[in-house]
Amino acid sequence: MIGSDEEAAQFVTVPALRAINCLFSGNTSNGNSTRTVYLTEWPTGIGGTYFNDATFWFHNNTFSRNLTDVDLSSKAAEVKVARGDAKFRNCAFWNDDAAYDAVDGITVQVNDATADFGNCVIEGVTSAFYTPAEITDLGANLATDPTFVDSDGVNDTLGDADDNLRLQAASPAIATGANGFFPLDLYDIDEDGITDECFPVDLDDCVRVVVSACTGDVDIGVYEFDAATDSTGTCDAALFAAGDMDNNGILDVCDVLNSGIDCDGNGLLDACELAEDIFNLLDQDGSGGLDVCQPFLAPGSQGVSFSDHAFSGYIDPRWESDDGVNFEFGISQVALVFSEAMIGSANCAGSVCPDNFIVTVTGSGSAPTVTSVDDSANPKIVLTLSGIIPLKEWTTIEVKNNVVSAATGRPILKAGHNDLLDVGYMPCDVDQDGTCGPFDIIKIRQYITNGVQPSIGTPEDYADINRTSALDPQDVIRFRQLINGVSPPATQTWGNVSMNNPQP
Repeated sequence: MIGSDEEAAQFVTVPALRAINCLFSGNTSNGNSTRTVYLTEWPTGIGGTYFNDATFWFHNNTFSRNLTDVDLSSKAAEVKVARGDAKFRNCAFWNDDAAYDAVDGITVQVNDATADFGNCVIEGVTSAFYTPAEITDLGANLATDPTFVDSDGVNDTLGDADDNLRLQAASPAIATGANGFFPLDLYDIDEDGITDECFPVDLDDCVRVVVSACTGDVDIGVYEFDAATDSTGTCDAALFAAGDMDNNGILDVCDVLNSGIDCDGNGLLDACELAEDIFNLLDQDGSGGLDVCQPFLAPGSQGVSFSDHAFSGYIDPRWESDDGVNFEFGISQVALVFSEAMIGSANCAGSVCPDNFIVTVTGSGSAPTVTSVDDSANPKIVLTLSGIIPLKEWTTIEVKNNVVSAATGRPILKAGHNDLLDVGYMPCDVDQDGTCGPFDIIKIRQYITNGVQPSIGTPEDYADINRTSALDPQDVIRFRQLINGVSPPATQTWGNVSMNNPQP
């Protein structure tokens, strides 16, 4: 329960309640209580969490930054137990301030009830209890900061959904819980058909202990630290679900740069898996080891290839001639960037060579060939063609399957546009719709006069009509000459002329 400012949940006089892996964070009262858990028999109670006349078990829960917005002085509490018996095991209470303004609150308040704590992290320990005489310390409770990964999250605000309350590698809460306090997996949470084993996972679905024997040292709180996976202790199952296997806050390249990536051919999108896990989510191909994505062509960021690599679907809209007679200008060199370093077929002597590529064009035009390859900046490969790509057609450069990963030997992924690049050539098609027309006039003015940025590439890719690598009024003049067929520089009237074929 995170960020509630009113009664968030209600348990009405039940004989027993068992809460496992529950997170209570950022709940703020709008009256007498935060009411994270509230019992109607005592509706006027105060404090962060309210319990009534029953037995309540709390296993591996975390309470963080729950507040009250009324002046209740020293009676403001994070947890209130009334006429019941509450048992807290392997729980963490930290960053809590169930009090008004600058008055420090207490963690637990007990009225006509009992509560006991074992293997918990409690901010203040004994001094945190409002009625310590009614509270039993079962031992192994800590008052040490559990050192959460990021208590106030990216936005530096305690008590909201972006707080990362997982444990850092040096946390005193690691391996200081008690397995004897662990409940059974009565509802078969891991769906293995076994219900007489220990509860197997934490809030992230990370494995807690060796469930069959309840062995291993469990951590305190809702999250189990997993040192075998990454520096923040976030297990692979959680990272897989979040689509951020390297835990860098950015969605994984295999899924966001190329739609439909299925490296192991199992019908599921791959997430750049890092390790195996108990649910076999990360060994998608069942090999018993790490899954490795097949190499692919990474989408480019510029239409012109010389400073960066081209993106598939780009139409070159710049002029074809400066004398109005000869076809002098156009793309004759393309840079491709792969997802990893590549090598070609055996006859390429451990490098990448022209034999590794196929060039085709739409229509009946003659396709250029690859005459040379520069792989000195591998995985960036620069191809030089035998000539300029044909006007009004699409040229496709395809990577053969004899190009493989230098590290793993896996061949290029042959699916979608992961192994090829389509580049068109249509003078004055600034808006990239395949036709030279009135809308292109609007678009070129937006790029040159208004500083509009394209969704991909740079304004020069689309509006540098005279190919000077800079935008200036001359580009507008040359554009008007092309669209109206003024020669030189136009070899024909390009207004209302379209590509001969759609993109393959």
